[in-house]
Amino acid sequence: MKILLVSHFFPPQRNAGAEQRVLGYAVELQQRGHTVQVLCAGDWEASAEHWNGFTDEVHQGVMVRRVNLNWTRAEDPNRCLYDNALVDFNTGSWLEEYQPDVVHIISLITLGAGVVHAAQKRDLPVLFTLTDFWMICPKINLVRGDGSLCDGRATDWECLRCMLWNAGLFKGLKSLLPEALLKAILTGVSRRAWLSHLRGFRGMALDMKDRRRVMADMAKEIDCVTAPSTYLAKVIEDNGIFSSPVRVIHSGHDLSWLNGSTEKTTGDAIRFGYVGQLIPIKGVDALIAAFQSAVTNGNASLSIYGNAELGPTYAASLQAMVRNGDPIHFMGPFAREQLAEVMAGIDVLVVPSRWHENNPRVIQEAFASKTPVIGANVGGIAEFIEHDVNGLLFQYDSVSDLQVQIERVLTEPGIVERLRKGIKPVKTISEEMDEIEELYRSLIKTKNRQV
Repeated sequence: MKILLVSHFFPPQRNAGAEQRVLGYAVELQQRGHTVQVLCAGDWEASAEHWNGFTDEVHQGVMVRRVNLNWTRAEDPNRCLYDNALVDFNTGSWLEEYQPDVVHIISLITLGAGVVHAAQKRDLPVLFTLTDFWMICPKINLVRGDGSLCDGRATDWECLRCMLWNAGLFKGLKSLLPEALLKAILTGVSRRAWLSHLRGFRGMALDMKDRRRVMADMAKEIDCVTAPSTYLAKVIEDNGIFSSPVRVIHSGHDLSWLNGSTEKTTGDAIRFGYVGQLIPIKGVDALIAAFQSAVTNGNASLSIYGNAELGPTYAASLQAMVRNGDPIHFMGPFAREQLAEVMAGIDVLVVPSRWHENNPRVIQEAFASKTPVIGANVGGIAEFIEHDVNGLLFQYDSVSDLQVQIERVLTEPGIVERLRKGIKPVKTISEEMDEIEELYRSLIKTKNRQV
């Protein structure tokens, strides 16, 4: 089969969970004898023009076409974040050139609905594997401006207000105008393309009514939708985006980094760890506060892995929380080849997220190395952590309850080893691809019957 994989970004430029998923798919499919090409964004906001063509390259043996865009230079920057006519037009010509048997989308955050439109016009089967809430939330994470969680069933105005929440212009208008007048003015602003270039509106004042229409139209052009967690599938289904059920296919993982070993390095203190982005919704500040309250006698340490340069203000605030003598260490980022070494130095991983994580890859990576996980009881985190079996759950956004769980690890004899024994084998990328490959064949067969 010839397969086109579509992602927002791709390694080595970006290396988050979705990007690693696409790379894993591509490598595994090629090992099975299929021809694969990845389509993704390259430059995203650095060039002088909106459209800057594309570059072709090979990464780890995978053909990659990177579309070079500067969304901020588009005629309508806000609309191009979800529906870019140039992507539609150019993807069409590339599809005719490559002639894939199936288009498998993992993320459309950068390229938008145009990819689906182009595939549908050419009667190509389209599979969409959801990795976030992009189709129902332009912020992707279903977290409101005030930090509370959203279920996606919000009005156009509620979504627009959420997007603008932290903008200085919005705050100023909000303090001066009644809600009804504020709604009318900002809704009008969101529907005028020329205003989307203005600071305070660009990237935020999206026309929510139009975005919902585009998402609904796009959903009709997608042949099959999968999700890596039951939680994500349910949220999407509850919002009525697709006419047919979302199929749950749990993520598989490339475990070659383990080298067959789950041995831990040893130490006198319990070693807690965090691995991920240093951004507010990840809750690292709550972890630091809970750890500081729980650890009083030097019987534990906390290592925080993440790139401070991607969120320097928040990272600086985290570092400012650490007091002299605190056994808290900022380790910076690391190459994937070092993952086994990192996990070997962590006894308990903590995932303190403040948003509906649907299937954090780091949890499965921890389990693969026989590392128990303390996680927030929210979203897909609670779907994969069994409390008191392979990890511990704490009440969402509760520093005090996280402190309680950390204290349990420190005080209950044998708890870490007991939780390690409760960890089940992690699903491999090969096992997942068996399911995906069969789905490809079914979609191609169905589409051929319809043509």
